Amino acid sequence: MTRIRQPIQVHLVAIIGLLAALSALSYTAWRQEQTEGNRTQRVTAFSMLQTVEARQSVVDFDHYDNDLIAGNPIEDRGKGLYLRDLGIIMPSSIQVKTRFLQPAWAQNWQPMHQDEVAAQRITLAIEGLRGEIRALLVNLQ
Repeated sequence: MTRIRQPIQVHLVAIIGLLAALSALSYTAWRQEQTEGNRTQRVTAFSMLQTVEARQSVVDFDHYDNDLIAGNPIEDRGKGLYLRDLGIIMPSSIQVKTRFLQPAWAQNWQPMHQDEVAAQRITLAIEGLRGEIRALLVNLQ
């Protein structure tokens, strides 16, 4: 027993230093991973917000201004695909809202030019997604 105890006592400072270094390294690695995850979600969230705002502009120009150039829903199709692709890496609440926006758009983009209800359905789906994205941004740590 004393043969084990003596080397431990001699090297106690080194052992404590090693444990402290391993703890610090583990915490740093964990914190870096958290930070990178937050950074990825933040950049994706801002990109999604810009895209849904552009989609809302299409709805507004098409329905309220009768401007089929600025409000061209055919050119907007890529925005929906982009949102769907970005939604994959987001939390499930945003994925659900992104998936909800797709059928809302698909079912209402043609009649939205003349139909107030169709334009409102798309707007409500956009607002739901925007709300989830804003909630995510507020809760990132």
